[in-house]
Amino acid sequence: MPRTLLAAALALAACKDAGTDDTAIPDDSGLPPVLSWSVAVADAPEGAFLAVWGLSEDDVWVVGGQPDAGVVLRGSGADWTPMDLPTGTPLLNWVHGTAADDVWVAGIHGALLHWDGAAWTDHSWPIEEAFWGIYARTPTDVMAVGGTSGFGGADGQLMHYEGTGWSPVTIPAEYADINNLFKVTHDGTDWWVVGLGGAALRGPSPTALAAVPTGYAGDLVTVARPDGGGPVVVVGGRGTGVVLEPDGDGLAVTAEAFAGLNGVRVYPSGRSVVVGERGFSGLYDPDEDVLTEVPSLTDDVLHGTWGAAGGQMYAVGGNLFTSDDYFHGVILTGPAPE
Repeated sequence: MPRTLLAAALALAACKDAGTDDTAIPDDSGLPPVLSWSVAVADAPEGAFLAVWGLSEDDVWVVGGQPDAGVVLRGSGADWTPMDLPTGTPLLNWVHGTAADDVWVAGIHGALLHWDGAAWTDHSWPIEEAFWGIYARTPTDVMAVGGTSGFGGADGQLMHYEGTGWSPVTIPAEYADINNLFKVTHDGTDWWVVGLGGAALRGPSPTALAAVPTGYAGDLVTVARPDGGGPVVVVGGRGTGVVLEPDGDGLAVTAEAFAGLNGVRVYPSGRSVVVGERGFSGLYDPDEDVLTEVPSLTDDVLHGTWGAAGGQMYAVGGNLFTSDDYFHGVILTGPAPE
């Protein structure tokens, strides 16, 4: 049975001033040490931030933007510099790379851009669909996944880059009609892909993916593994969030949250930071199958998280469910788990 341990808010105010830290669980709570956030950036006019990833504690990349104008920020803490992007770059959804001269970003309308340390190269694919996730195993082995969005498209997308160009990969027959794949990672042995309606794929190469049973019918939004490889952790759910871990030949739900979950960062200890709707964040302990909530500093959707083990961690998001004409962004920071 999945278990969820929700930490009491204890009447903590949701302070939004940069540099404040009102989220730590009290020492007498009887709970294991959990997360502590502060607001580094609030109401950023550049747009919503959908993903964060870093090469180190001092070289962190945040991507997002407005629907018609993508943004990439590079920096750390509360000090961020926007990078110049090719004209017409749309909203960007995800970022990953292998080195300072090998970084990929992916976005709506088939956007795929590569940073070589000096300049961006546009590899965008001529489709209406969005790329929601991208993962670089090596400079010559990269996968991007995606599908339909509110900005266009109707079909699931699975793409592979082998060092010279991108090519489509046939989606396994079980999910041939799927209209969205959300994220991709590599656990050191196999590729993993997750998506709409509990879809999960696993295989030793992009062309050898096979369906993985999950027993879950909701959306699986993000899959991640520790640096250096190891068992994956999957998060998802809309409205009610779920955490899944490998179980035999499949995946199984091990914990739940009161808000849908969008992002996860797995640390070397095996513990994971998860973030989601309504500003939700929490720490997942795989040994106890317990997800401990941290009181929120924002009402915005948190969409992605990353951190350097024992250093600084980040959660990013924005008003993604807004009826407003523009997005704004938020960046939270705090000490990362080991």
